[in-house]
Amino acid sequence: MAHASRADVPHVDIALRGCSFDFAFRLDQWPPVPLQLVRQAILILNLLTNKVSLWRDIQLVLPGSYKLLRSIPIDTAVDHLSSLTIDLQDWKEEEMDALNRIFKSARSLRKLTWSNRASWSSWDRSFDDFLCKMDISWGSLTHMVFDAWICLGDLLYVLNQCTNLVECDLRHFGGGFVTPGDCSKVPRLLLPELRTLSIYQLYLNTGLGSLLDSVQCPNLRSFTAICGFTDNVPWPQHQFLSFLEQSACSLNYLSFDYTGISEAELIECLSFTSHLTQLRISDGRGKIVASEKLLLALTHNQDRLPLCPNLETLYLELLISAPEGMLADMVDSRNAAQRGRSVKPIRRLGFTGSHSPTRKQDIQRLKNLVKKNGLALYVL
Repeated sequence: MAHASRADVPHVDIALRGCSFDFAFRLDQWPPVPLQLVRQAILILNLLTNKVSLWRDIQLVLPGSYKLLRSIPIDTAVDHLSSLTIDLQDWKEEEMDALNRIFKSARSLRKLTWSNRASWSSWDRSFDDFLCKMDISWGSLTHMVFDAWICLGDLLYVLNQCTNLVECDLRHFGGGFVTPGDCSKVPRLLLPELRTLSIYQLYLNTGLGSLLDSVQCPNLRSFTAICGFTDNVPWPQHQFLSFLEQSACSLNYLSFDYTGISEAELIECLSFTSHLTQLRISDGRGKIVASEKLLLALTHNQDRLPLCPNLETLYLELLISAPEGMLADMVDSRNAAQRGRSVKPIRRLGFTGSHSPTRKQDIQRLKNLVKKNGLALYVL
């Protein structure tokens, strides 16, 4: 391992593992960048290119406006390159030719992380058809992190080619709209290998529902939705349930973070996810409340199985408004049901409520379960 970490030089981490050559090169500065640093970056990038035939996992963080990608003169196949992270700040579309030289040579690429933005505080920059100009073997990708603004149309263009995609992380999903009439005419886009889908929207809009209308993921196991603001449109409950039904997938992990989903909608979602082993609901702004309805639905009794009988990890990072002791009753009931093996016990439980006087009995009883049954308890 070799590295340079002084503040006045580009940061480089290099690892040699057998026949592979991995490195992370970071010139993490916004313009203007001192000319001396640009010259040092060009020199280092040229030296790294000498090992291009051995590249396996590389990370590049560059100020794109200085056209530093042109300092990587690739004229041969990069047969071992399987993971590529590119973070371009103040990126210009003129860099596309230099990018495509890398992409054309990396036909074995499996993991791609892409990030670009126009200014330090902006994630909303897009370029007309720039994704269409990226010469990437989309069909070879198994993991994709898109840490940049992307609209629905561009996303569907990419996903239509990602037949082998296993994980997809959309960290700045923008807008877009597919009319109900369009959905009835066009078959859902099939993503047969996708197992993990994570979506972040700064402002919840119709783009999320339209995406759910457009894709089918029969092997999906993990779904995460995160929002920053939810004042524009309601949570797309009907479209989410339709997505689950059409995909016929068996979710193991479900996470909603400030999506605007109501307690009644959440209970309805859980009725479609009987294979769920992990559930996380977060709402730091206090708009979503878990009442006795949710806790009763998760409680096992002799008359019926609870929702999500395979649930083992539960995080309720929201306000719990229910009678004292009801949370502990729910956990107790599922532990008792373990004897019949029809319901799995809660192994990990996290919730907000350390400052609530109505949760003191719950906390004390749950602490006893920590000693008795090995429950992992996290009280925020």
